[in-house]
Amino acid sequence: MIVSGKAEARHSMLAKRLELNTAFIKEASAIICKKFINIIGKSDEYIAIYSPIKNEVDTALLASEYPNYLLPVITDKKNGVMHFANPANDIADIVPSVVAVPLVAFNKNLYRLGYGGGFYDKYLAEHKSKVQLKIGLAFSMQECNDFNTNDFDVKLDYILTEDYDLRS
Repeated sequence: MIVSGKAEARHSMLAKRLELNTAFIKEASAIICKKFINIIGKSDEYIAIYSPIKNEVDTALLASEYPNYLLPVITDKKNGVMHFANPANDIADIVPSVVAVPLVAFNKNLYRLGYGGGFYDKYLAEHKSKVQLKIGLAFSMQECNDFNTNDFDVKLDYILTEDYDLRS
């Protein structure tokens, strides 16, 4: 798929992802999460995941595998500020060593297109010395190699799909 602007790519990819059926999402998510687990291995470190929305890759398997998982908390929506917290013990503002990054689309250069708020890009840029791995989770149909990137976009270390993986 070839598009030029982020808004157009975002709209198109969200529409396509919303058409995915539940069985495919469940099966593909399991494959993607197992790849994530194979990369990270067993860990007591804090691993940031997300609660899926709009047919994103389901991270429930990661939540069961990593007891010290963290979820994003938006603290200032207007300015795109977030942090991560552990929902089980209310520990807030922990910088994870690994971040599973949701995305709307991605390109072969390991850049992601999110929902447009800049939350992940800002967070990852501010904590680049502490976050060791940035791993995008996506379905292969979300690949879109012709959207513009800018200086604020953060390159991921991996993008994992059910069909193939990209690595920097």
